[in-house]
Amino acid sequence: MTERKEPDNVSVVTDSEDENIVSVLTDLSVTADRSPYEEVQHLRELSWVLDDCISIPKTNRSIGIEVLIGMLPIGGDMVSTGYSSYIIYKAYQIGAPLHVLLLMIANVITDSFISLFPGFGAVADAFWKCNQRNVDLLEQYYTGEPITLTQVLKTLLVASLPIVVIVGVLASIITGITFLTSPYL
Repeated sequence: MTERKEPDNVSVVTDSEDENIVSVLTDLSVTADRSPYEEVQHLRELSWVLDDCISIPKTNRSIGIEVLIGMLPIGGDMVSTGYSSYIIYKAYQIGAPLHVLLLMIANVITDSFISLFPGFGAVADAFWKCNQRNVDLLEQYYTGEPITLTQVLKTLLVASLPIVVIVGVLASIITGITFLTSPYL
């Protein structure tokens, strides 16, 4: 048996690290016997696996399996978004308030949108770590620590970027079509 101490005070005792990762990913059962505290701890473990379980040698950075899953063509991003949505669902189940759930949803939408861009999405996943952000929000709520205006504005600012990009792309397409079909060319 080895004991591993992870960031954010997650302590897990397992026979091997691989078994722990598999057990966290497969223990997605809907259980009524877990307290909100135990559920948040389970979600912390899941977010660690998704966002941080693989250390990058010679750096102080780490990535999770979400980056690797996201590289799979077509379905990879859907699977990643499914795990992220599961965290939101569990937060709803244990009674997180609407404002926390909305911030969590904004994080997932931003992560999903960024993941649409091949290559860039994987790099962004390594830095955005939406699952950890969401569990942090949940822990913050359950410890009674207020969610600051800075956190809300940062989340909303980053979440609005996809809308700005979509509007910009559509405006460019419309301008291009208008220019190409202009009778004055």
